[in-house]
Amino acid sequence: MVNFIADEKAQGMIEYILMIFLIVLSCAQIVRTFGLVLDVALLQAARKLGAAGGTIK
Repeated sequence: MVNFIADEKAQGMIEYILMIFLIVLSCAQIVRTFGLVLDVALLQAARKLGAAGGTIK
């Protein structure tokens, strides 16, 4: 006879792992986007501070 209970536990674990993977992927994208926005903001601030002959391009 086939044991279906073990199959359901395995399916549940795979679904759990996939959900965690998607959450981690989303968090990584959010951090990457935040880093890019922060980089642009810091470059703009540096340009404003060094507008009188600065070397920041």
